[in-house]
Amino acid sequence: MLTQTIREVQEVKKMLGASNEWQWHEFWK
Repeated sequence: MLTQTIREVQEVKKMLGASNEWQWHEFWK
């Protein structure tokens, strides 16, 4: 149960990080 929650949190962080990088790339174009 706890490991599943940690995995979900890591997935969310990964998605947020990817979206942030994408926004920065779009901003600097």
